[in-house]
Amino acid sequence: MLYKLICLYRNGVALTPDDLEQEPRYTGNLVVEDCYQVGTVGRAARQARLLDMSVPQAPRDLLAPLFDPQLVRMTNTQMTLHGYQIRAEDGATVHYAQSWVLRQVEALSP
Repeated sequence: MLYKLICLYRNGVALTPDDLEQEPRYTGNLVVEDCYQVGTVGRAARQARLLDMSVPQAPRDLLAPLFDPQLVRMTNTQMTLHGYQIRAEDGATVHYAQSWVLRQVEALSP
């Protein structure tokens, strides 16, 4: 299913309403799946990904995955997921809090 997504945090810091207006919106297919994180010796985790499916044989992530996503809120028009994203900074792995607000996009008719 296609969703339009906006991130509510930048580097673990909540965005202000003015910042949110300037944040990019991403549109793609939401996939929530089990995965194995590198360096955790078989520890399974869940991740939410927003994929660009324009080339079905090679879908690509539109932004970094959301690990251990928790459904925080769900209405008829949108849902909010909270988890963390991982980035490398100065040779170290850093985990940042992140929330996604997703709204379902109506399928385009052919």
